[in-house]
Amino acid sequence: MENQKKKTNSLAVRMGISLVCGIAVGVLLMFLRESLNGSGRGELWNTINSILFQDITAQGAESALGIFYIMGQLFIRALQLVIVPMVFTSITLAIGQISDTKALGRISFKTIAGFLICSFFALVFACVAGMIAYNAGLFNIQVEGLEGAAGSTGSNPLNVVLNVVPSNIASTFSSNTAVLSIVFLAVSLGLCMNVLGDEKTGTLKRLIQEVNDIVVVFLNYVLTKFGPIAIFVLLSRTFATYGINHLKPALA
Repeated sequence: MENQKKKTNSLAVRMGISLVCGIAVGVLLMFLRESLNGSGRGELWNTINSILFQDITAQGAESALGIFYIMGQLFIRALQLVIVPMVFTSITLAIGQISDTKALGRISFKTIAGFLICSFFALVFACVAGMIAYNAGLFNIQVEGLEGAAGSTGSNPLNVVLNVVPSNIASTFSSNTAVLSIVFLAVSLGLCMNVLGDEKTGTLKRLIQEVNDIVVVFLNYVLTKFGPIAIFVLLSRTFATYGINHLKPALA
């Protein structure tokens, strides 16, 4: 237990150091960009940007290296990789280990209801924060290299409720955006396993537990080994990419 606490504290310290260093280096890179572009040496900055920060998936970036971009995206994708198996196995095991049917029903209801309520308040908070930022003029900036795209048409908010029950299991597990459907499947599987008992579902429970253990080991490895580096890289690239002009509306 003590070793685990030491590891957790050590990771938090390293994350904090990476956060500070990322902001500091990012600010320096931001001013370097402005200095080079302002002194007529924009080509030098373009070379630095191509080597370190360029989004290699963008049009016209076929010859760019984008080292910081690649490192940051690899970390983000590694986290996205374990979202579905982590949510599914954790909830399934939690529901499957409850023997009290009444408590099981309450927990299942609270799990799905809690997810819907949190999603609703998160959406409301995002809308309010976005409107405040927009009215404050924080979005009145021009970002170079971006083109307008046609937006999607609106949809009925009740589609969120409809999509709780998926029509295809394979498509649900192949999308990181169908988290609510994953929760429903996990709760349903846990309930069914409880009804059938350990004699019929013991092998399945062990399989899910082993998958969960593997996911936890993978996630811990990614966070402890690459988390601090990724934070530094992502922060540095964000400041270096957008420059000081995009911070002026926020500072005004």
